[in-house]
Amino acid sequence: RWLTPGAYVNPIGTHMRNAREVDAETVARASVLAIETADTLAEAGDLQMAQAEVGGVVDRVTTLGALLDPGRSPTARNPEAITLFKSCGVAFEDLAVAVLAFERASRDEDPRRFDFSGIDSPHTE
Repeated sequence: RWLTPGAYVNPIGTHMRNAREVDAETVARASVLAIETADTLAEAGDLQMAQAEVGGVVDRVTTLGALLDPGRSPTARNPEAITLFKSCGVAFEDLAVAVLAFERASRDEDPRRFDFSGIDSPHTE
């Protein structure tokens, strides 16, 4: 009930089949369900438990690659879609973010704050 049209939900804290961070209602309301890999679907309790409780989840899952492709992305067709991206943590993604954070912090005058957007803009609080 807290999700508004266009909301983005990114549960990333658990990846056990018997644990979840979002309830079945949240998963059911999401117009777009995205995962990193097929392994994510097998491990994600958020999706597995919702499938068991309300059904229709597994058939609606798409991959992150499809979600990011503007020509194929369901959110590009419907900006009011509620999107849920379930991440179970992929080591190379964590490493890529760590490298980006280190590089940006190393060249910044204030290494405690930096912008991940790639746009050179003043820092804001």
